[in-house]
Amino acid sequence: MDLRRDFLLAALIAAQAVVAQVPGWEAEVPAVHRAGLHAITLSPELLGVSRSDLGDIRLVDSTGADVPYVLREVWTAPGPERFVPFKLLRNEVVRSSTVIELERPEGVLLEQLAIRIRPVQVQKQVRITGSDDRSAWYMVKDDHLVIHGTRGDPPHQVLAINLPKSDYRYLRLTLNDSITAPVQVIDVGRYVGGSSLEARFVSASSTPFIQQDSGRTSTLHMRLEAPVLVERIALNVRDTVRYKRSGQVRSWRRVAVREKRRKTHRITQVDHGGFTISSGEVNAFSLPAIQLDTFALLIHNGDDRPLRFDQVRLEARHRILLAHLLPDMTYRLTTGAPDLRPPTYDMANFAEDLASPLDTLQHGMIRTVPAQATAGPIFDPTKVWVWGAILVLMALMAWMAFRLLRPSQEKVD
Repeated sequence: MDLRRDFLLAALIAAQAVVAQVPGWEAEVPAVHRAGLHAITLSPELLGVSRSDLGDIRLVDSTGADVPYVLREVWTAPGPERFVPFKLLRNEVVRSSTVIELERPEGVLLEQLAIRIRPVQVQKQVRITGSDDRSAWYMVKDDHLVIHGTRGDPPHQVLAINLPKSDYRYLRLTLNDSITAPVQVIDVGRYVGGSSLEARFVSASSTPFIQQDSGRTSTLHMRLEAPVLVERIALNVRDTVRYKRSGQVRSWRRVAVREKRRKTHRITQVDHGGFTISSGEVNAFSLPAIQLDTFALLIHNGDDRPLRFDQVRLEARHRILLAHLLPDMTYRLTTGAPDLRPPTYDMANFAEDLASPLDTLQHGMIRTVPAQATAGPIFDPTKVWVWGAILVLMALMAWMAFRLLRPSQEKVD
């Protein structure tokens, strides 16, 4: 009896493993006219239904064979380095510390700060805290700061600090002056261009939304058919009046909870960070990478009238798939297999030596993989003959076990 149970359990586990490796989504790739290396841009929609490590993406040709590929992220070309100062809300010496408070620019997740100071040779201890309301402050980094020499044109002496990617609206820098005299801080900002490349973004297709104005808040509700990878959101405001509003990105998640002996589900609210939109500026703000399908943007209007929005654009970093394609072959991308092992191709060892692609292709709209279009695995748990074979094997093993035990029983008698 135990043998039968173990065998059946093993069969069920194998069946689940096969099902988990079947892709749930696919997208057609346009035909190519020349043989060679091509780039395929991965849309936010395709990235949204893929795993976070993108290890379930496959490029399949018309024969059903996997095509080797290399994934790459596209960055903007470097330009002349320039310093972009942040808005300082406070810059003063308080007792034995220099305290600087700044507001994070809209659409920028801070990973580095450059503090420009009057020339000096000294080391300073700095503590960085973050806040969304300038009331409650939370630790971001506690580090030993050193002089990094001069930088820029004209040159300035700079203290450079690397941060964990932060989306706090406000940052406070506290320089310890208990051992050495204060340094004179000119401004705080970041250097862009030069050798520091910046990410490029790709927009998802049109995002329908419903605007609901209630009291002092406007809510833009979005409900998508499938999750979309969102790393930046851009808003088009119809109004021409001057404005500056803050907001939050909010979604809802269904989680399982156990109440006594009964298992139920509860809808929980998740806040993904704040942002600020302002007239005369590009109203685009970054988010930590997240897959969203049902979410909302809350705009705080205060006592002003609600703004009117023309468009909401969901954007993800520009990622491409590089592969050698043939003109007499058709291709499609598949993804959405939660337990599929990430592929290992020889091509990855020569990624830096690849030539420029002949063309950049845009794949078609993603769609669910039709059940009849998916090639059945060798072991298909839905087939009647599979379960018949299992029963026959179980009977055969039981008969063999009986034959093996029977001589032992006769000797005992």
